[in-house]
Amino acid sequence: MEETTIDKDSIRDVDEGEPAGPPPRGGRLLRRRVILPAMLILLAVVVALGGRWYAYSAGRVSTDDAQIEPEVYPVSARIAGHVLRVKVDENWSVRAGDVMAEIDPRDYQVALDESQAALEQAQASAQAAVGTVSVTQRTGGAGISQAQASVASALAKQVMSESDRASALSQISSARAAERASQAAVEMARKDVSSARAAVTGAIAVADQAAKDATRMESLVKQGAVSTQARDAAIAQSVTAQASVQVAEARLSSAEAAVIQAQERARQSAAAVTQAEQSAGAAKAAIEQAKAAVRQAQAGEQSSLSNPQQVRVRRSEASGARAQVAAAHARLEQAKLNLSYTRVVAPIDGIVAAKNVQEGQYVQPGQSLFAIAPRLHTHILANFKETQLRKIRPGQKVAFTVDAYPGLTFRGRVESISPGTGSVFALLPPENASGNFTKVVQRVPVRIAVDERTSPQRELRAGMSVVATIDVAKER
Repeated sequence: MEETTIDKDSIRDVDEGEPAGPPPRGGRLLRRRVILPAMLILLAVVVALGGRWYAYSAGRVSTDDAQIEPEVYPVSARIAGHVLRVKVDENWSVRAGDVMAEIDPRDYQVALDESQAALEQAQASAQAAVGTVSVTQRTGGAGISQAQASVASALAKQVMSESDRASALSQISSARAAERASQAAVEMARKDVSSARAAVTGAIAVADQAAKDATRMESLVKQGAVSTQARDAAIAQSVTAQASVQVAEARLSSAEAAVIQAQERARQSAAAVTQAEQSAGAAKAAIEQAKAAVRQAQAGEQSSLSNPQQVRVRRSEASGARAQVAAAHARLEQAKLNLSYTRVVAPIDGIVAAKNVQEGQYVQPGQSLFAIAPRLHTHILANFKETQLRKIRPGQKVAFTVDAYPGLTFRGRVESISPGTGSVFALLPPENASGNFTKVVQRVPVRIAVDERTSPQRELRAGMSVVATIDVAKER
């Protein structure tokens, strides 16, 4: 058997996939015909895409120095008072019109009731004033005769009232005399009661002694020391003494009844005096009223001689009364407003961002109680370089992304451009007076309104970072 010799270099070349001999000339030409057009096509695509990217970039300006503009709506107290209840807390959702806190309404309810009463009183006064104008106009012709008749009637009433007062004074004198007599009778009856009580005490003492004597005589009779006749006399004397006691007690009861009757007559006399004094007082008041009526009638008699001037005066009074009605109505409306302000309500739909009030706290008008942030913020504040402002105009379309929602694109439009750079309106504007000035590209705030219809339905919270791109290819 013959041994076969294998070239190791040939085996390595075969394993590495290299041809054993030189490649054919046609294969090299084929590669040139395929690779060169492919490279040219790739270069054309790159140039086209680069041109489109340049055209896209030339028609747009972008910045990542942008954020959701913080929109906070403060809720302040419009009246002063103690807070009764706080119904919300921080980070709570509220809707427009929801009651957030209640202030003690009692003082404002009282003010409302007073304003209502003042309005009704002013309306009544106005109606009376208008009626007075009509009456004055109608009674112009017969004013003098009516005034004279009123004077005569008032004088007659005055005379009658004076006569009633004189009669009442006479009744007072009689009633006081009767009262004094009744008091004297009461004192006399009380003395009789004292005497009767003393007589009862004496009669009881005599009766007790007589009873003891009769008992002692009974013992002596049994002993034979006295006669039965003496015993009978002692018993009779005891019976007589008991009868005397009964008579004295009867007189005491009669005297006490007399005291009660005398006191009743005294009370009736005092009541008569009081009634007479009241009648005299009423008569005196009637006299004063009659005198006032006389003066008023005399004044009416004088005023009836100048009826046209009186009508003008009444009309002026009616106009003033109507003005008072309008003022009272305005005060009533203000009182209603103040009462409604005791319920602090949310002005918008949103989330409570801050709560600065507690139950029981006394608040003043204008004091900040809450801060509400809208659930969907509708504006962006983008700080563009001053070199980018040349083509930015209000109304241009804006596309922006939010770091919190990667992959989502929101839409909006340019609403306004700030009249100055951010450094100008800073709390401490930069001032360089040392001579080492370094020029820095300034940024100008641009306010962008969010288009809610074409944007994704996501909550945009205040302060979120934004990348905003404005389409400046052509002015809108």
